[in-house]
Amino acid sequence: MSLRQRFINWWSDRLHIKDVPLSKIPDYMYSVNYWLGSMVAAAFFYEIITGLFLLLYYAPSEPYTQTMYLIQKVPYGSLLLATHLYGAYAMIFLAYVHMFRNYFVKAYKKPRELQWMVGVILLTLLQGVAFMGYR
Repeated sequence: MSLRQRFINWWSDRLHIKDVPLSKIPDYMYSVNYWLGSMVAAAFFYEIITGLFLLLYYAPSEPYTQTMYLIQKVPYGSLLLATHLYGAYAMIFLAYVHMFRNYFVKAYKKPRELQWMVGVILLTLLQGVAFMGYR
């Protein structure tokens, strides 16, 4: 038995990959509608990551000076700042598309009414942060 085959056997014994049934992916999973919530979540996590990087260089005591420092002196600072801004726009847009999609397909009815309420609360919080935190 080769080293590669022993490694594969060792790996599959620990992860039980052979126990997972491989089935055909349903057609509805290929639709963009199916992935809207995940796109919003991905945009949110991207905002967290870029926000943490921006936090390393930004001090809110002198916002204009700090922003100019970030844009002019920090390597890829302007790219980081721009992608953070446009990522926020994308997240808000995707959240609205997701909520409108769920509304029009009536995904707020039983048994998903709790998910709908949580989504409305999260959209309200997102709009509050967007309104108070942009400028």
